[in-house]
Amino acid sequence: MKKELKEKVYLIADKVTEYSLYAVAFFIPISIAAIESFICFALLGFCIKKIILPDYTFIKSRIHFVLLFFIIFCSFSLLNSGQNISISLNALFFKWGQYILVFFMVQDTLVSKKRIRNTVGVFLFVGCFVALDGFSQRFLGWEFFRGKHLGVINGSLMATTGPFKHYNGLAAYLVCVLILFVSIIFVKSYPRFLAFLKDRTIYWAKFLLLFLLVGCLFLTFSRGGWLGFLIASLLMLILTHKWKLVLLPCLFMLVLVSVPGIRERVMGGDSGRFNVWSGTFAMIKYHPLLGVGIGTFMANLSQYTKGVGVFYAHNCYLQIWAETGIFALLSFISFISLLLWQGVKAFRKSHDYIVLGVLCAIFGFLVHSFFDVHLYSLQLAVLFWFLAGMLAVVSKDKIP
Repeated sequence: MKKELKEKVYLIADKVTEYSLYAVAFFIPISIAAIESFICFALLGFCIKKIILPDYTFIKSRIHFVLLFFIIFCSFSLLNSGQNISISLNALFFKWGQYILVFFMVQDTLVSKKRIRNTVGVFLFVGCFVALDGFSQRFLGWEFFRGKHLGVINGSLMATTGPFKHYNGLAAYLVCVLILFVSIIFVKSYPRFLAFLKDRTIYWAKFLLLFLLVGCLFLTFSRGGWLGFLIASLLMLILTHKWKLVLLPCLFMLVLVSVPGIRERVMGGDSGRFNVWSGTFAMIKYHPLLGVGIGTFMANLSQYTKGVGVFYAHNCYLQIWAETGIFALLSFISFISLLLWQGVKAFRKSHDYIVLGVLCAIFGFLVHSFFDVHLYSLQLAVLFWFLAGMLAVVSKDKIP
């Protein structure tokens, strides 16, 4: 009887974690409070499962070994935090720690084709709705979720933000959803999930949705987002050798160089970002090994710049280096390199286009992160670590 009770509790906890993770994926663009709440629910189910059956085999890999080094070196940066130690402890345990827990929970929970299909479906459904919201904000002046106004890039150029605080945030999210959507069009591994695409009555629906996602990405006027999408598309082309895929980046480039407002945005300068980078390099020069302390970049930036103000580094990798030192940066780069390489090998072996989509989505996100700090935004950091967990799962040899 006791054994049966444990099994029932385990199954309930597993379902709580599963559906909480679906909810996290759903609310990423919509609500920070909901994301944090459902992460807590997922963590509760995860902990109950591990108490009943303490199985941690999913973390026995080189990827997790390197990730452990990243956490250790981030911890060492606390030695330089000084009076900002409380900020650093909060960043280490309640930000990076929370994100990495999402990475672990996804790997432990979304371990079947059915659960992966469900998660992909959630991302695509919400992503298309967010793109529709972006069009509404741009052309109707009405944003569904919070009634937000367009973001201001300069005096005359207004950018679509959708439900995000900044247009670059929307662009980062759309790049991931768009790349995933493009890969799904050519999917072969999960025919039941995409059987509806064979129905002639909605044959053009997928192209309408593609237009919706691409159009909204243009409306963000995010150059980093555009570059991330183009490079991710090229990676997809290289891995698949499907030359019809070249049409999408070519058409995308054509719009970039031919539409006046978009072309002007591409050619525009960005002295503010370079000033912040200059201050970041000055910070790195003084603390190259252990950084100034995790989470304390903005608290220290004013010491190394002249009148720039309080900003993030506008480059995830430079900010990791500045805050936590060169060893933490190298550990993080090693982690993402191993993860992506594992995804490449898995796709070459299985030709699974969900593997391809998640792989290229992460790659596009990381390219965009060279020009922004998405790993320091709760919504986008959760998106990255969620997708990273999915890639770790779908890269396995056998998924039930």
